[in-house]
Amino acid sequence: MDLDGDLPPWHLATINLIHSNKRQVRVKYNIREKTEYWFHSDSTELLSCSITKKKPAHDFGERPDKLFDEITEEKVYSPREIVRLWLPHRRYGWELAKEEDHMFKSLAELKLTELLLERRKRSNGKWVRVVEKHDWRDLERGDLVDAKDTMKKWYEAEVIECRSEDNTVFVHYVGFSKKWDEWLNINSSRLAKHGTMTVQKYDSNTPPMVRGGVGLVNLGNTCYMNSIVQCLSNCADFTEYFLDQSYLQDLPQLLSSSAARGGGMMATTLAELLQRLWNSQTSVFPPRALKKMIGKANPDFKGSRQQDASELLVLLFDRLSSDLKRPPAANDAAAAVANNKIEDIGKKEGKEGKEKKDCPVKQEKEKSSYWESYRKKNDSIITDLMTYVEQQTTMCLTCNKTHIINTASQVLQLSIPPSSFWSSTVSLKDCFELYKKKEVLEGLTCERCNRKQKKVKYTRIAHLPDILVITLNRFRMGYYSGQKVSTYVEFPLHELKLDGVIENDELKGINYDLVAVSNHIGRTNKAGHYTAYAKSPINKKWYKFDDTRVNEVRRDYVVTDKAYILFYKRRR
Repeated sequence: MDLDGDLPPWHLATINLIHSNKRQVRVKYNIREKTEYWFHSDSTELLSCSITKKKPAHDFGERPDKLFDEITEEKVYSPREIVRLWLPHRRYGWELAKEEDHMFKSLAELKLTELLLERRKRSNGKWVRVVEKHDWRDLERGDLVDAKDTMKKWYEAEVIECRSEDNTVFVHYVGFSKKWDEWLNINSSRLAKHGTMTVQKYDSNTPPMVRGGVGLVNLGNTCYMNSIVQCLSNCADFTEYFLDQSYLQDLPQLLSSSAARGGGMMATTLAELLQRLWNSQTSVFPPRALKKMIGKANPDFKGSRQQDASELLVLLFDRLSSDLKRPPAANDAAAAVANNKIEDIGKKEGKEGKEKKDCPVKQEKEKSSYWESYRKKNDSIITDLMTYVEQQTTMCLTCNKTHIINTASQVLQLSIPPSSFWSSTVSLKDCFELYKKKEVLEGLTCERCNRKQKKVKYTRIAHLPDILVITLNRFRMGYYSGQKVSTYVEFPLHELKLDGVIENDELKGINYDLVAVSNHIGRTNKAGHYTAYAKSPINKKWYKFDDTRVNEVRRDYVVTDKAYILFYKRRR
């Protein structure tokens, strides 16, 4: 079908992803095209159609305001133009954007004022360049701005709601009570671009307000790293290991090992940074060495792209475990080899585990055997303080034959109950209830029954760490990959009890107290801003760490819907 005599025919394409918040669709051409392209839903280059019809059902160029609601068919006519984006580059002017650079992101989230948009017309194959500019006043829910209160002081604020009919936004002053929230006109002089009025000019000679209360310079979207470092820094047992130089006792053996990854440099770099944070007489420090080391450990963390704080935490634990791994004692070598052979039986898909028989006494011995074996093979400060053991049990509902797999980890992942995804408030207890919920599986073969049977699967914790790190799974996977679940999750500051998810009765009655929280402000895991709340082990007061800014806060400000990663310390 030729819609224009001067242009080639439109071609059928398939919509394979729709992003409603951004009003974007991703299409894939059905003829000789393997590349996928993003288009704004208001584009006049998209025409919806029915698979059984030859003509488009609607011309969206005539009704752009209704466009996205009407894209309900699986097929569309492909645009006559192909689009590609270029991002500003310090040296070369423009740099071709990769998909991960701009997917689902606005100019505000990319922290850019302009980008280059190229369209290649099919009629002549030439690229036509248009510079798209961004006005910071094009605000959306979740954006950060600088706002001036009624006392004429500037503070960081978050946009909670936007009202287009009168061009106003409802802002919340970050770190303050909701009673100060207010509506402001987007053209008001009380609003300014984020970071322009609240940037803290720091003096290299200014001492921190409390020992350990040193801010970290944002080196270019490194707030995720700063947040995690501040949380770990205020885990007293972890930090003391580096401050009293106990870590040096574990480095010599490591450096002589040909199998060592990284040569202990991650541990050494982190130790030097912690020394700066706790022994420095200045209130701000740039963590360049750690940023460089993280980039070497994983190239995905190079550059200035925003990253997921939880992914960084896993990387740090992995590298520190390797750097600070203690060799087994000589007199335990033979026993370690024997244990390895025993524990290797029952490994499943590369994970350490062991099938347990039905004898309760033997099961308890083998649970202890797994932890002892793991600790000998992975002996480090991370194992000592951060590692817990998750036990997954599968049981046949006909003969009760049980299969148990133990897995050691340092970050406990908790899903937020699905019923609360949009607006409800839930508690951390609700998340643990979902974590331990039994799941009935059908069609699985039972070795004892020798036929397919129904089985029940559930998860418990078999070993508890001194420092329990919990990540709330706020970012979705699959079709809505990257989108954030902003549910308010209530969590206790004191006496977190885990009796309901404990497998070993000896561990029941253990309580945890909150020591730090990594917060995420924004809509996706690859954009937004990270801060941290941490309880000082020196004066037991709570502080907010926002890159270079460090401020004391009341403890009732710590529990928010921005909480992403929780750090709990075992009460002794």
